[in-house]
Order: sequence, then structure tokens, then C-alpha cells
Amino acid sequence: MKRIPLIFLLLFIVIICVLYIPRSSSYLKPGVIKFINFNSKNDSFHIIVNRDIPANTIIHFTDSEWNGNHFGIDENDIRWNTQNHIIKKGTSIFFKNLSTTPIVTHGSIKGQLHIAAKNEAIFAYQGPERMPIKILAGIAYAPSNYGVLTNTGLIIDSTAIIYSDEKMTIID
Repeated sequence: MKRIPLIFLLLFIVIICVLYIPRSSSYLKPGVIKFINFNSKNDSFHIIVNRDIPANTIIHFTDSEWNGNHFGIDENDIRWNTQNHIIKKGTSIFFKNLSTTPIVTHGSIKGQLHIAAKNEAIFAYQGPERMPIKILAGIAYAPSNYGVLTNTGLIIDSTAIIYSDEKMTIID
């Protein structure tokens, strides 16, 4: 008689695990978004979507350096939610006024981010704050600004963009 409740308990635990433990396939892959530029004058950046992003997707952006395992705690973060909209491939997304009253052209945004005029990098990732499950993209003035790219899955000049002064543009 005691075996039946134990079987139901085990079955219940398995069902909970299947339904509520996130699977890596539920996260986006590196390169689904690409940074186009960033600007310290008005704390803004621009990304383009390379594959459709599902509704209610959350992507974090941080300007903290990566140490190979996690981000530092010395910088800021913003959290972008696509809300009830699928963001279609080819869509440009503009993030503006990030250090004052943040604005995004699609979805909603929380938090603030100050973009420095030099020695800066921004990462886009999914997962808990500062402890990413998937790092999606990055942009920096120089490779050393990232910290390291170990364990990110990012590739310089592909998913980790180096943005030189010659490419500087103002995002209105």
C-alpha cells in the first residue's frame, strides 16, 4: 500500500521537472541579434534581428565585463521584453536614452545603462541577471573591452562586433 503513494509522488516530481525546468532549446542562439552600433553621446545602441524572436522573450543587456564564467557586478543592466509581439527577422530595434528615461522601439525596457566613450562593451544574453544561460551578441570598442570571450560562444567580427571610431554614428 505504501508503494502506490510513492509512485504518485515520483510521477508528480517528474511532471513538475518536465514542465518547469527550462531547457536549453527554449533559449535563443548566438547571432539571433546583431549589434549595429552604440553611442556614448546619447546612451543608445541599435540591433538588428537575424531570426524571428518569439513573443514575451526577455533579453538582458549589460556593460559589465565577462570573466569566463559570469559578469562583474560593477556596471548596469537593462531588461528588454518583446511583450506580446513576435519580432520578425530583419527588424531594427533602437534603444535610446538608456541612462535617463530608456526608450525602445519594440517591446518594453527596464533598468538603465550608461555607455562610456571608451573602454566599453555591451553583451546581450538570456538567463538570470549576471548569470547568463546563453550569450547572444556583443559589441565593444576593442577586443580587450569584453574582458574575455571564453565560454560565451561569441566570435570576434561575427557575433562579437568591434566598433571603431570610424563607424561612429549618432542614433536619433
